[in-house]
Amino acid sequence: MSFVITQTAQGGTNIQFNVLWSVSGANYKVQTDASLDQILITMFTIADYLAANSVPDYRLLRLSPATSAAQYNTAAGNNALSAVTAFGQNNTAVGADALKANTGGGANTAIGSETLAFNLTASNNIAVGQRALFFNETGSGNVAVGASALQSNLAANNCGVGYFALANNVSGTNNTAIGTNSLLLNTASNNTAVGREALSSNTSAPFNTAVGKDALLLSTTGRGQNVAIGALALATLTTGEKNVVIGCEADVDSGARTLCLVLGAGATSPAVNGSLSIGGTGLSAMTNLNVAAAGAVAVGEYLNIYINGVQRKIALLLP
Repeated sequence: MSFVITQTAQGGTNIQFNVLWSVSGANYKVQTDASLDQILITMFTIADYLAANSVPDYRLLRLSPATSAAQYNTAAGNNALSAVTAFGQNNTAVGADALKANTGGGANTAIGSETLAFNLTASNNIAVGQRALFFNETGSGNVAVGASALQSNLAANNCGVGYFALANNVSGTNNTAIGTNSLLLNTASNNTAVGREALSSNTSAPFNTAVGKDALLLSTTGRGQNVAIGALALATLTTGEKNVVIGCEADVDSGARTLCLVLGAGATSPAVNGSLSIGGTGLSAMTNLNVAAAGAVAVGEYLNIYINGVQRKIALLLP
C-alpha cells in the first residue's frame, strides 16, 4: 500500500489535496478539500478495515493512531494504541496489542507484544518484554523489563526486572525486584529483592530486603522487616520477622524465628529469639548471645554466650 498526496489548490480555510492510493497494484484517486489530518484519519481507517477483513495487514508505522486529537504518540503493531483519545499523549507502543486499551494514559512506553495491553489511564509506565505490565490499568510510575514482569500489577511505583519478576503483584506498591522470579508471588509493599527467586514465595510480608540467589526464598507472611544478604541467606524463614542475616547460606534454626542477628557463611542461630550468632552453627557458633529473662545478678539481666559449645554468662549492669 502506498500513498501520494499532492496539493492542488487553496480552498477556503483548507488546502485541497489529491490522494493517489495504490493497493495490490490497483490505483485509487481521492480528491478532497478536507484538512490533511482528516485525510490521514481516512487513510488509517481504511487500512484498519483491510486488516480486520482478512486482507494482508496494511497497518502503518505512524506518528499517531487514527485520531487527530491525541498528540505525540508513536504506535507500531497490530492494535497498538488503537483506543487512545485526546487525553492520551506522549505514548510509545511497539508490538501487537501494545497499549491497545489505553485511552487517557500519557508518557507510557510499551515495547513488546501485549505490553501494557489493558492500560487505561495510567501514566509514566515503562514495559519492555512480552506481556510486561499486561493487566495494569491505572497504576502509574511502574517499570517492568522482562517477559511477564509485573504482568498482574494494578498498583503504582513498582520496579520488576527479569522474567516473571513481581509477576503476581496486584496491589503492592514501592517494590523492587531484580532477577528471574524475584518477588514472584508478592502482593505486599516496600520489599526489595535482588537475585534469582529472591523473596519468590513472599505474599504479604512487607519491608523485607533480600540480596542474593534464593535469599529469603520461603518467606511468606508476617510482619516482615527481614534483611538477608547472600545466596540462600534466610532461605528457610517463613513467618519470622525482624531478622538480619548476612552470609552465604546463613540462616535461623526455625521458620518462625524472630529478632536474630546471624553473621558469617553457614552460620545459624540457636533456638532462641533475639539471639546473635557469629560463625558456625547453633551452639558451635563463635558466639551465640541471648538476652535472658530477669535473673539474680546485678540489675537482673545477663547474656548467655556460647564459645565453641561452652556456655558462659555475662552480667549486664546499668551505667
